[in-house]
Amino acid sequence: MDSHNHQPSNAFDGSAHHKAANIESIAYDLKRKTLARVCKLIAVASSAFALFNINNGDYTLAGFEIVISVIVLVLILVDKKFHLPIHRYTDVLIFIGSVFYSYLFMTGGVDGTGIYWAFIFPFVAYFLKGVQQGLIWSVIFFLVNALFVVFSLMMHVSVPYSLETLQRALLVYLLVAAFAYYYESLHFKRQFATWMDKNKFELLIENSHDVIVIVDPIGTMLFFTPSIQRMTGYSSDELIDKNAFDFIHPDDGQKIKKALARLAFNKKGMEQEEYRFLKKDGSWVYVEAIGRPVIDDDGILTVIANLRDISDRKQVEEIIRDKEHSLSYQFAELDNIYSSAPIGMGFVDSKLRFMRVNQTLADINGLPVSEHIGHSLHEIAPKMAPQLEPIYLSVLQSGEPVNNYEIRRERAGYPGQMSDYLASYYPVKDDTGEIIGVSVFVQDVTDQHRMEEKFYQAQKMEAIGTLVGGIAHDFNNSLAAIQGNLYLAKLYTDENAPSMDKLRNVESLSAHAADIVAQLMTFSRQGLVSMATISMTNFMKDVMKLSGTVVRENIEYVCDICDEDLIIKGDVSQLQQVIINLLSNASDAVVNVDQPRIACRLTPFTADSAFQQRHPDETRTHFAHMIVEDDGCGMSETEQEHMFEPFFTTKGVGEGSGLGLAMVYGSVQTHKGLIEVDSSPDHGTKFHVYLPLEKATANQINATDAEKKDIVGSTQETILVVDDNEKILWATEQVLQKLGYRTIGAGDGQRALQLFAQNRDDINLVISDIVMPKMGGVESVERMREIKEDLPVIFITGYDKEKTIIPETLSEHCAFLTKPFSFAHLNQLVINMIHTDKSKE
Repeated sequence: MDSHNHQPSNAFDGSAHHKAANIESIAYDLKRKTLARVCKLIAVASSAFALFNINNGDYTLAGFEIVISVIVLVLILVDKKFHLPIHRYTDVLIFIGSVFYSYLFMTGGVDGTGIYWAFIFPFVAYFLKGVQQGLIWSVIFFLVNALFVVFSLMMHVSVPYSLETLQRALLVYLLVAAFAYYYESLHFKRQFATWMDKNKFELLIENSHDVIVIVDPIGTMLFFTPSIQRMTGYSSDELIDKNAFDFIHPDDGQKIKKALARLAFNKKGMEQEEYRFLKKDGSWVYVEAIGRPVIDDDGILTVIANLRDISDRKQVEEIIRDKEHSLSYQFAELDNIYSSAPIGMGFVDSKLRFMRVNQTLADINGLPVSEHIGHSLHEIAPKMAPQLEPIYLSVLQSGEPVNNYEIRRERAGYPGQMSDYLASYYPVKDDTGEIIGVSVFVQDVTDQHRMEEKFYQAQKMEAIGTLVGGIAHDFNNSLAAIQGNLYLAKLYTDENAPSMDKLRNVESLSAHAADIVAQLMTFSRQGLVSMATISMTNFMKDVMKLSGTVVRENIEYVCDICDEDLIIKGDVSQLQQVIINLLSNASDAVVNVDQPRIACRLTPFTADSAFQQRHPDETRTHFAHMIVEDDGCGMSETEQEHMFEPFFTTKGVGEGSGLGLAMVYGSVQTHKGLIEVDSSPDHGTKFHVYLPLEKATANQINATDAEKKDIVGSTQETILVVDDNEKILWATEQVLQKLGYRTIGAGDGQRALQLFAQNRDDINLVISDIVMPKMGGVESVERMREIKEDLPVIFITGYDKEKTIIPETLSEHCAFLTKPFSFAHLNQLVINMIHTDKSKE
């Protein structure tokens, strides 16, 4: 059997001979195992017959059968250890078998059983020689014994069987031989299929040309495929649990560490790097690695990378640069290099005629290799010639190479589809040093540019988010001052005065402006999910008011929202994007419809049996059911299988990013909801979004009722108010004074600290902005707490509350308000904190 073993690489060498040899080896191995089992049965049968003959007193025959059993068992044991090449002995075995069974047939065997032994021969022939040769041997055996019978009858020699028995035996033998043929064919196919199912994954891994490696974030190598030994000389066991940077070239180690750190930090994306890896013999192999982070069910982060040996490619690049100095006699040597290179390569002579190109460059130009040779640049690429000709002439005249020249052109065979290429041009000199042409290298970088554009877009969105955050902060300060003045104006105005309605209208408008600013703050969080209990019913009504910017005027738009208050837990910004993306998708779907129609509905939903069958793992029963329906082009089953995949789109180039439905799916999953789609071509699409309902348990303060309460400080408590915005500081002090408090105002943290030191026995509470010049609110309060450790504090900020960090040491006796805030809420909060502080005294 050793002669039939093949190295794993043979399975992928592209040679029909090796593939056939590999299949033959598998078949032979299965045959050898089958024969081993048959031999065991023969040994057992011979031993049983020996015992029977001993019991009958026929010791000679019993001894012969015991010898057969021993010989068979010895052969089995020897084959198991040494893998005997039994294919060399099968001809001898089948010949001996045919003689033995013919002898039994001709002599009648023991008590006339020879005819029955003849029926066994087809099985033996098929097992030893396979289906085709087994059939031949079965026919030969039949003919030999048939001739014996005919000859015996002609010579009037007695035959141990009657003619009637021989006639029946003829039919039985043919049936047995046919059955044996069918059984052996079917049995081998099943064995072969079982073997392939069991080993196909191992074969793929073992025969993979590339290496798959798993490392942890610090570079410890956890897993290798067997092909690592072919690439580096090390076995997997020699590298497991070793640190990868012990084997990476020192000049390449830093960039690999940075790439690994980016993957570990981002927990997504892909990194591609080239580096040198130390081989077992001390040499270096150039490796191209593509790595992605993977997080398992336990939250453990690893990086799985595909390693490819690019030593040949590096060698190709070096060879090309060196060899092209003497192209006149070296073109033959470069044939294989040109044909196998993954980048476009060519040689243009001093008259700008293509003298040599590889297949990759020919594909880029959209013409066969043969049509390039001898043709000028203007003939091969007439549209690009005016742009490229000056570059070739510059290299020919100056002898200076031009590296990484960017080219944007229409992709050959795809009208209207533009691709990006990076080209480098090098002068080629003859033995005398004269420039005889230009070698060109062209690489397709379209995918790389797309990734860069996405990165720039992300940077732009980050900058916009930062800008929005700053604008929102300024708006918050202005709204806080407006609301303070409104609160004072209402306190000074009679309830029945005509101006009171106007003040309430202004207050409502400022509240609406505060909501808009809150949405801007949510946007500036750059993906931060802020889950809160919200009314889906009211939320949908508000969002539908903005839907006119998405749904065109020529579309019949139906919006049906139930009256029942459906409470869910969700992020307002993400839910807005879900609805807008679904409406935008529906609007695009009805572009070519004569009477376009879009419907958006919100209803309560209780899970029924059909729903539970579709979602057997879902235990919740009550949902807010949102439906977005259109009568547009619909989707096929194939499109529905991929519609939630990132970057999958059926729109034309430049008409869609393919991220809309992927974002919808991700947001619904974030909200622990479910999404279903009903669609078919030319029959429209209906999206069903199910969001689990929450029970409303929070009792919110009614600002109107709070304002009507006449709560005035009776003990003349003193409050230190700190804010760098003079208008907010003035409005806050005026409101607090109107409510009966004494106030001390400060414009920054340093001044507030001085005033607190002077009035520390009188100050009962500090209301401080967080971000201020000179000294911030957090630092100044920390210094105040050193003087009075249980000092109550209310922090106020116009920035995102989620990004504001308050030290844990200040969390006790501390409250937090985000601008703009309700002064009724502030009043209630002040009373609660002062009274709590006094109750401890």
